[in-house]
Amino acid sequence: MSAVAFLPGCNLRCPYCHNAGLVLEPEKAGLTSWPLILRHLERRRGLLSGFVLSGGEPCLHAGLPGLADQARSLGYAVKLDTNGTLPDAIAPVGADYVALDIKCSFGRYGRLSACAASDEAAAGEASTFSGGAEGAAAFDEAAASNEAAASDEAAAFDEAA
Repeated sequence: MSAVAFLPGCNLRCPYCHNAGLVLEPEKAGLTSWPLILRHLERRRGLLSGFVLSGGEPCLHAGLPGLADQARSLGYAVKLDTNGTLPDAIAPVGADYVALDIKCSFGRYGRLSACAASDEAAAGEASTFSGGAEGAAAFDEAAASNEAAASDEAAAFDEAA
């Protein structure tokens, strides 16, 4: 069993986002401070075995590797849920598991970017976004160095059913 921290902000604007309030209005989301989260993890040692860093997009936060290190120092396995658009931020987290959420074909990611309202994206012109392929490569690197496990929602759902 794991605890999950949903970090605010995201660099995408997916129309189907399940955490839109956290992404668009984080000041209204009623976020918990990191010291309170650490206390929660400390009190639940032995009951929980994992800690998930999710969002929004957790890789937007420069301090993410430090958060993961603190959770790991308490004995927790760390899972990172990411959209993969910030590939250089994945491996430094040192996650035990990485869930790379592929939103759509890489060529269509420009429509999901935070600036998707631009005329180019609205007109459906070719996207200059390359983070998806780079994110997949960073995931492969993380998998090799941290024995990360890919997780997709369909497989998790099938296993739970």
